[in-house]
Amino acid sequence: MVIKMTYKSELIPSIYDLHRVYFDNDNKRFLYWRNKGSQADREIMVVFNQNYGNVSLKDGMVVLSLDRLSNYNDLYSAMKIFTEEILKNKSVSIQFVIGNEQERQVAEALGKEFRIPYQIRNINQKVEQKLEEMKQPNQELESVGSKTIRTNDQGQIKKYMVEGDTVYENNDSLSLEELKQKKLAELMNDSVEMQKIVGMSKGELDQYLTRLVTVGRTAYRLESSSDQVSYDQRGQVAKEEAQREDGKVNSQLGIVQNNPSNSNSFSAVEKNSDEFQVVHPGIVHSSISSTGTVQSSASSSSVGSDYDKDVQLEDEDEQQRSVEQEYFLDEEYNIYMKDGQLVGRVGQNGYMPNYQDNTLLKDGKVIGVIGDYKSINYARDNVYVKPAVRTLTKPGLEPTKKAGFISFPVILFIFSALLLIGSAVLLFVID
Repeated sequence: MVIKMTYKSELIPSIYDLHRVYFDNDNKRFLYWRNKGSQADREIMVVFNQNYGNVSLKDGMVVLSLDRLSNYNDLYSAMKIFTEEILKNKSVSIQFVIGNEQERQVAEALGKEFRIPYQIRNINQKVEQKLEEMKQPNQELESVGSKTIRTNDQGQIKKYMVEGDTVYENNDSLSLEELKQKKLAELMNDSVEMQKIVGMSKGELDQYLTRLVTVGRTAYRLESSSDQVSYDQRGQVAKEEAQREDGKVNSQLGIVQNNPSNSNSFSAVEKNSDEFQVVHPGIVHSSISSTGTVQSSASSSSVGSDYDKDVQLEDEDEQQRSVEQEYFLDEEYNIYMKDGQLVGRVGQNGYMPNYQDNTLLKDGKVIGVIGDYKSINYARDNVYVKPAVRTLTKPGLEPTKKAGFISFPVILFIFSALLLIGSAVLLFVID
């Protein structure tokens, strides 16, 4: 019996045709993207690390990122949904891009499970070739290095080193790259350490050097926005940016690792006066060798996209509206606008009053103040509009039907007539 996998796919605004797919009750997800307007899918690149997907896409090429999945059953489910439900079992070539032996074993297992023709490409193949060369005497040792992010917060320059999904803060006189360079020179003068590092790949050597020079330093993790907690406005802005980017974030530092489809690999939340803004920070890519530190590339800081500015302005407008907006409560705790429009009820849909400062909250956020119900505006365009408000009456004194009555003009007319008749009678008696 064939069991059809349930999933939910959504299109994400991007320079690519980027899709985010949820499955397993929305607890798991994966990404795939292609060029916009791309023709029939012919080549699928499966990556276990989103960084491997930073390639120039050809027409008909699709990148499937399983970066968020680590359990084999989840990887299998994602591949099943993608190949059988999304691709509809199309005849395509599949290439697994791996970076280590564990990923190779997973790729081979998936290829055999689905009985599809596949290839495996090691992203570190050139590094492995260099490793063989490094084993020869008098060969230069080199590591892949890391990225250093520079931010400007209230005029203060801060530097962070990013190593995979870990961020280290470093504002010492020597950068972590320089410390790693110094440590490498020490290791090369130690015969025992030299035998250990000469067999390391570039990535392994860099990880080893990083571990040695970051002892005692705080390590900050880059994680999904749902796994991070924000304790201030900087963290909240960073989490929202990461969620929009479908990237990873550390809310404490305000650093976001963007989606591979973004030409800017990182974003940062900087504070300027009393405002926070999302920027693309300056990044220095460095590598370490036994002959010196080599800076491969550097980028300058730039302000984020117009979307970032719009978000900031929207937040400011919302805060201003929260102060100015006035709401009214009746006896049954119904909530009305100034014009008498019913918007909700206390205790439902997140509405709760705060009687200490007389404000109204929705989902824990202040949306306005509570005004005097007697001042609510019922009339609009000469039409009397009254909300459904309960009228309190004493028991047994129910309103009765209107009885007949004589209006004031009628009484005045009768009184005048009586006076006129009385005057005539008096005049007759006198005569």
